[in-house]
Amino acid sequence: MKVADELVCSAESSHCFLDGNGKIIDLKTKMPEFYAALQELNQK
Repeated sequence: MKVADELVCSAESSHCFLDGNGKIIDLKTKMPEFYAALQELNQK
């Protein structure tokens, strides 16, 4: 799933990252290194 052209949920792995309130975490700003790694994996 993409929100504002940013990957927030990978359809291949069905992994979404949520905060304690169940809102989707913006990985690009909260965890930029992890976001970059996921983007790289998503392109393979």
